[in-house]
Amino acid sequence: DLYDVGTEMALGYLTAIHDEYKSVMVEGRRRLEIVEIIQTTPYITAKARALEDSAEDSDKIKALEQALASLFEQVIELDGTLPEELSDVSHGLGDPGWLADFVVSSLFIPLEDCQRLLEIGEIGERLRYAITLLNHQLNMLELREEIDGKIRRDIADSQRDMYLREQMRVIQGELGEGDIFQEEM
Repeated sequence: DLYDVGTEMALGYLTAIHDEYKSVMVEGRRRLEIVEIIQTTPYITAKARALEDSAEDSDKIKALEQALASLFEQVIELDGTLPEELSDVSHGLGDPGWLADFVVSSLFIPLEDCQRLLEIGEIGERLRYAITLLNHQLNMLELREEIDGKIRRDIADSQRDMYLREQMRVIQGELGEGDIFQEEM
């Protein structure tokens, strides 16, 4: 799929991940909108224009930035797979649009949602949408943690019950009594 809005990328370096796979490090430079497709074969070439962000009241933007950064820290803490350094990087970006884009691109969020975020030109709206996406991610992580905790408790209870039953059998055997669990059947 080719979207009208995308990101200008600067190619970094190529890394071999596995014998069959390679990874290319890229850096996003700015948001672009395709103005005209020049050619499609053997590869796509297009004219594009840079998209500028528009902003509302700076106090609102600052509050939204802080809310997004705080949510991102919570997601990093709960996720367990994201490096803590991402939080430091997000604090050093200095641009609210870059923050929204960076935070969302750091997570496993569906492409359609990432694309929708990229297409939003008004900074406040973009930050609010990023916050919505992170809230969803945080809710999913909290639910996963709750389910994992319940499973661990259930397993621990089951193991404790088996251990106590076995102790009772051993004690009854020592006392010369019959197995009360067998007698009930």
